[in-house]
Amino acid sequence: MRAILQKKIVEVCDQKISEKGSGVGLSFYSFFGNKNDDPEPLMEAAEWWIRIHQLNHFEKAIKIRALVMDLDGQNPRTRTDGMDIVRGENGFSNCEKALTLEDFISVEQELSVKLPDDLKAHYIDHNGGTPERSVWVDSEGKWDDNEVRDFIPFRHSDRFGDDPDFTAEGRTKREWSEQQLPPHLIQFAFDWGGNYYCVDHRDGKVYFFVRDVWSDNLTIEKNWIVNTRYVTTSFKSFIDNLAAGGAGT
Repeated sequence: MRAILQKKIVEVCDQKISEKGSGVGLSFYSFFGNKNDDPEPLMEAAEWWIRIHQLNHFEKAIKIRALVMDLDGQNPRTRTDGMDIVRGENGFSNCEKALTLEDFISVEQELSVKLPDDLKAHYIDHNGGTPERSVWVDSEGKWDDNEVRDFIPFRHSDRFGDDPDFTAEGRTKREWSEQQLPPHLIQFAFDWGGNYYCVDHRDGKVYFFVRDVWSDNLTIEKNWIVNTRYVTTSFKSFIDNLAAGGAGT
């Protein structure tokens, strides 16, 4: 998508959210005037909206904004062994209470960080829960395939009486203070071994953090480095590239 159109979409989304709140919806026509005097950008937006992402006629502005902001990380991965890797929306079950943009303002204030827009857009629709496509596949083949057990909710944890230690921000805050987790990582999901998938709040990249290995012969900082593995460019790239397979299929 051309840069001027990306800029226009983000500006319109920001304006709509500012005027009507985080739940406001829009269509791709929202980015254009009534007079069709420049059809090429309109057709470009329509193809991106309808054919590439298969979006509904109306979608939340915060979701569209996150998709546009994440355009640099949208190259699909391929696989030759028959595993089903399908880009796009991933279904989630057993989610916690829905979040608002105001909830994330509180979370960001509590942690003194800025969370990635694509993470916030996803969590407004799906607060934690179990993904239908749950297997992360390393496209370079350096690591074994690994299944996500659950995504960790923010703010709410009804199954555990809203105990903060069962929310992403509560667990992050505690483990930062105990130096169990590097201060730039925020966990958002578990694998079946209890290890974390984390987002780096500085640049939005996703990392895998091993929790069951620790050496007393290394410094805390060195243990963090050894136990941290780069996964992908963004939260949305992680969600979109999860594959079918594992315990849930």
